[in-house]
Amino acid sequence: MAATGVGKGDSVDVPVHAGWDKGQACCLTFLLSEQPDFKAQQNAIQELIISRGHHCIFLPKFHPELNFIERYWSRVKWYARQHSDGTVSGKKGLKATADVALGEEACDLALIRRYARTSWRWVDAYRRGLDGVLAMWAVRKSNAHRCVTDAVDREVNKLVVEKQVIASARAVPVGVEAPPVVLAGVADMVAVGALGDDDDD
Repeated sequence: MAATGVGKGDSVDVPVHAGWDKGQACCLTFLLSEQPDFKAQQNAIQELIISRGHHCIFLPKFHPELNFIERYWSRVKWYARQHSDGTVSGKKGLKATADVALGEEACDLALIRRYARTSWRWVDAYRRGLDGVLAMWAVRKSNAHRCVTDAVDREVNKLVVEKQVIASARAVPVGVEAPPVVLAGVADMVAVGALGDDDDD
């Protein structure tokens, strides 16, 4: 029998199966999951969208910078907050403001396209092997439409070399506690000028 526990996706609802024991499956659920046609079953997105010839881009989890619709929703929510009184009695006004914000009042087509270009620059920065603060800096400094320019890439490489030299020169002596990782990350972001609103690129 299957014991309850953590399985795929760290969900407690997914049972942990014992598998095969002397040629016998532990349960019918496990036996079904081992069938070739069951393994070949595609998910709903693959069946309904990809099989009909559409192109689907699967983005990694927890990376909203790669999906420009997140910037659009952020802009709509910002507009709704700015143009509502924020009271409980103002719910009707908030709904009306949200309807206006979903139109071109808050975010027109040019701004949506700008968000899309920024997302493509993030994709290119990750493709070049940049991450964290350096990727953010490269995206902000680049003026190309859908990629990080080679000039910015060369500057990033110089920054990496300088950072390694500074880190080796500033080696922490024994017995001295290093600053927390969060503070070190914020200090790096301030150093390269990555903090700030990037809606103007």
